Amino acid sequence: MKTKNRFNQVFNNSFGELQTDLENMVQQLFGDRVVSRPNTATNWVPRSDVSESEAGYEVELELPGLTADDINIEIKEGILEVAGESKRADLAEGEKALRRERAFGAFRRKFEFPVTVDADKISAEFNNGILKLRIPKSEKVLPRKIEINVATS
Repeated sequence: MKTKNRFNQVFNNSFGELQTDLENMVQQLFGDRVVSRPNTATNWVPRSDVSESEAGYEVELELPGLTADDINIEIKEGILEVAGESKRADLAEGEKALRRERAFGAFRRKFEFPVTVDADKISAEFNNGILKLRIPKSEKVLPRKIEINVATS
């Protein structure tokens, strides 16, 4: 039984990394405009959803069991990085784990944006284990209507 559980643990961890790599490759091949680059040197990779509107981007990450103090968000040269650490609760004396499937440890996700974003106006909200980031596009890249001047002769 121990061999089977160890096999499942190794298989699931390897498959998770493979799935993340394949998702990123599909995004890049089919023109998804926001590239998410999970750091594979970490213990786990939180799931994310990314959307784009005319005004900017929205990124949502699943971070169950964490608090806002466990999360660090930085942006540098158009790359947004969300990092932190999830800690596993210790077992009480006399208890033994029968199954442990939840991921714990350090994590890091990087999101690279294809257009200039306004770093000073990025906002973050954390509620019920979901981190929601709003990343507005810079005024310089937002579409604007150009007035046509009519010359009089």
